[in-house]
Amino acid sequence: MLHARFCKGSVTLILVLLICGSALLLAGSCTAAGGEGAGALGADFLQPKRITVMTYNIHFGVGVDFVYDLDRIADLIAEEGADIIGLCEVEQCTKTFDYQDQAGHIAERLGFYYVYGPIFARKDGGYFSNALLSRYPIVSGKTHQLPVLGDNQRRAVLEAQVDVEGVLLNVFVTHLEVKDHESRMVQAQKLLEIASRTESPRIIMGDFNTIPTSSVISLMLHDYNDTYQVYRVLTDSAELVAGGLFERDYLKGGYTIDPYDPNRRIDYIFSSFDIRVVGEPGAARVRHSTASDHLPYIATLELPVAPL
Repeated sequence: MLHARFCKGSVTLILVLLICGSALLLAGSCTAAGGEGAGALGADFLQPKRITVMTYNIHFGVGVDFVYDLDRIADLIAEEGADIIGLCEVEQCTKTFDYQDQAGHIAERLGFYYVYGPIFARKDGGYFSNALLSRYPIVSGKTHQLPVLGDNQRRAVLEAQVDVEGVLLNVFVTHLEVKDHESRMVQAQKLLEIASRTESPRIIMGDFNTIPTSSVISLMLHDYNDTYQVYRVLTDSAELVAGGLFERDYLKGGYTIDPYDPNRRIDYIFSSFDIRVVGEPGAARVRHSTASDHLPYIATLELPVAPL
């Protein structure tokens, strides 16, 4: 009987050991598979796409030094590493500039895509336009006329869709009225209405001819971030100190008009709230140049992850 009990106990013990061993092996294999799965998931997880956006009123390619030179504008864009560039005051094949395709010339030098947003026709041929340059394919583009009050110059917004590695980015480039505030307000309202017909993510940029504290900009901020102000909040104070007196002044930073003595900010890049404004040093900046009567404003942004 003792032998029989011993055998039965031994069998029980062996079964327990086998079950425990199997459980350990199973746990180990599950951990290994889980780790491998997590690694695979991490490898497959799409990171937000970082892009550099520039807005630049190029003043027909004529600088404050009275030199007409599109190549230095292209070189500036290349030096700043800009991916998507909204241009204002572009002459599209007009007689004054020997019927040169200005946006096309800059785009060809960069190896970029481009599209025009004609605002009005010149009497002797060609158009006064907005334009968009892009490192990424431009899927479509069209122009919307904006309201004009009185005898003011016609204004428009260029709408374009850019395929940024699977993310369809809606981009709007505009140049608002310079003479009066009422016109700018009406145009900004129409601009927001036009943009609202598209899906996010969206970028609106251009020459708004008004300062950050105006009601026009307040209107824009209902639905969009002012990328420069967000950046200034995010950036490290050490960057401001290192930048010297000009960049250290919070209100003066970002001035885009009068290259010799910048005195106000009237050029903007607005982004929908699903776009992240990068807060790293130098991610948002104004480039000093004499290539135009404006300075270009550049912002580094992160787009939402592309849908699978």
